[in-house]
This record gives sequence, structure tokens and C-alpha cells, in this order.
Amino acid sequence: MHPVVSGTGSRVTSPGINMYPVVSGTVNRVTSPCTNMYPVVSGTGRRVTSPGTSMHPAVSGMGSRLTSPGTNMHPVVSGTGNRVTSPGTIIYPVVSGTGSRVISTDTNMHKIVSGTGSRVTSPGTNMHPVVLYGEQCGITIH
Repeated sequence: MHPVVSGTGSRVTSPGINMYPVVSGTVNRVTSPCTNMYPVVSGTGRRVTSPGTSMHPAVSGMGSRLTSPGTNMHPVVSGTGNRVTSPGTIIYPVVSGTGSRVISTDTNMHKIVSGTGSRVTSPGTNMHPVVLYGEQCGITIH
């Protein structure tokens, strides 16, 4: 369970070894005490980057796009039925609105409920509440 305390210094903490502090503002940041750091730069060209081998830039707009330098590309087509698609076997449709939803055809479901207390949930053992302040965000699925 990763609680999020909203505010200027919102924080996503894990009872395990991971802590993901989220500092809201122009340059929101999600950091891990492990080897991964995912800075999120809000604005027209929000970006989620990893210090590892993956980079998932999210360019907002009508055709926002999440791309990986690896084998996965997740284009996001904004609109009522936003969609994140993979050239592989996974499709993540995103239905915008108060209860936007990212659904995987695989075993994972990552629901995003927009608003002050947006939430990313998994049907597994992980629950990641996210405070998005009403914004859509690029989601990196590892």
C-alpha cells in the first residue's frame, strides 16, 4: 500500500524498500531509493525518464505518446477514449473522465480515478494511490 499525502510535498511511500516522494509543481518528481528515478516534468511535454535503459517520454496533446527506446511503444491518443497501445500483446485503453481507466488485457489492471485523490490500483498485491490534481499523466508499466 502506497499512501499519498496530497500537498506541495505529496509522498508515495511503500512499507517495503521503496519510497517514491512526489513533489507537486512544475517539475513533479518520483524518486526511488533503488536504482530507478522517474522525474516527471509537467507541462506540454511531460516526461517520465528512468536512469536505466528505459525512457518513456510523454508528449501531451491530441496525440500524446509514451515511447520506449526498447521494444515497446505505447502511443496515447487523447480524447474520450484515450488509448495506450503496445505493439506486443498488451492494450491499455484509457477512458478519460472522472473515472479514467487504464486496463490491461493481461493480468494487471491499473485504474486511474482522476481528481484530487486519483488512484492507480492493481488486482494483485500492490495498490498505488496517486494524487494527480486532475491531470492526465504518462504511466510507465514495468
